[in-house]
Amino acid sequence: MRVQQSGGGWTRRPILYKSEWTSAATVEAFLGRHAGGRIRRPKTGTVGPYLTEQVEYRDLDREAFYEQLHRNGSHAYDEFKRAGDIWRQFEEASPVIVRDHQTQRVVVP
Repeated sequence: MRVQQSGGGWTRRPILYKSEWTSAATVEAFLGRHAGGRIRRPKTGTVGPYLTEQVEYRDLDREAFYEQLHRNGSHAYDEFKRAGDIWRQFEEASPVIVRDHQTQRVVVP
């Protein structure tokens, strides 16, 4: 749940969709299920929500991804590339730390 201020008071509103990565088709499918669930009324007259987690797969073709990103405009493309550069610099500067689970010692390769 997230809490939002509304008209001078606080209201609780559920997070309907949360994802680390998504596609337009996945969001569209979710919205269809969500709308259908709200409209459908069983014999009891009520429906209740439940949470799910699922694994989706995405295309790892970077060139195709960047072509699709260009559809959102050059700003989106430039911003994503810049973020990637920042993460690469961070990863190159940070040491890799590994925990040996048998000895419980931290190993820095």
